[in-house]
Amino acid sequence: MIDRLRSDAGVTAILVAIMMLLIMGVAALAIDLGSLRFDIRADRLASDMAAVAGAGAIDPLTGSNGEEGCQQAWDYAWLNLSDLGGTPPAIDCTAFTGSCDPDVPVTITEELPPYRIHITFPVTDTDPLMVGQDLHSLVDGRACQRFGVRIERERGFTFAKVLGFDIGTTDVRSVARLGTGLGAGELVPLVVLEPYQCDALYTSGQGKVTVRYYEDSPGLIVVDSEASDCGSSNPYSIDSKGTQKGWIRAIPVPDDDIPSAILSYALSGAATANAARAYDPGDLTDAVGPGDGVDPLDPVVSWYRLYPRPMGSN
Repeated sequence: MIDRLRSDAGVTAILVAIMMLLIMGVAALAIDLGSLRFDIRADRLASDMAAVAGAGAIDPLTGSNGEEGCQQAWDYAWLNLSDLGGTPPAIDCTAFTGSCDPDVPVTITEELPPYRIHITFPVTDTDPLMVGQDLHSLVDGRACQRFGVRIERERGFTFAKVLGFDIGTTDVRSVARLGTGLGAGELVPLVVLEPYQCDALYTSGQGKVTVRYYEDSPGLIVVDSEASDCGSSNPYSIDSKGTQKGWIRAIPVPDDDIPSAILSYALSGAATANAARAYDPGDLTDAVGPGDGVDPLDPVVSWYRLYPRPMGSN
């Protein structure tokens, strides 16, 4: 009996040791995977900003200035990849010189360990960068209006090596298109690059988002979310919440009668859009605060939580 107990104790010790190793391995893997999720968020910001900068440099009508778009995208990618630091090395963007051929995309790749950065212009409908995107001509425009950036990263695992995992990789892709606003030459000071979520742009409590005009450019806000991922606690893509003095507003040019705009992809009419979730309609009629009859910022414009009424981006 004693020998049997000793044998059972030995087996139990082995099982406990195996279980502890597995638990520690899973915990280690979770830590490293958490680092990868952080990498994805940071790299997504860098690729979004780089694509927007590249698209902003090209002519939306002719597709010219591709070389300048490449340089701008490179500079912004380097600026937003915080662990690179210093001055960005020179990049050869001459492949984008000349007029844009919508059927001949050009991609250049730069190796900057741990990164691999790809810059693409134009971006065709069938380009891998557009995979998963339901194309809509009014929203997505033409190939020579789109600028693409892809960022790959390798991260050496620290703890997950105990399970045999040495390296993790991330791969983010962004495509931007420079669209026209309500007139010629507007600046778009606030662009929210969230593809799916609700609460893409929201305030709570006394939070305020105010985009004012500059000279003859009115206040413009663009919210890119299609509002397909919503819940009971966040039913709208654009939402001014709470009962305090908060709002979301774009201010027009007052003397020249140039209107402001809040543009929403969810109102674009695209197949994946969710117009009913684009914004909280109550924000167009609810006063900023209890008993408020005038707007503390601009009594001529609105004293409601949302101004102006959002409209579809195009």
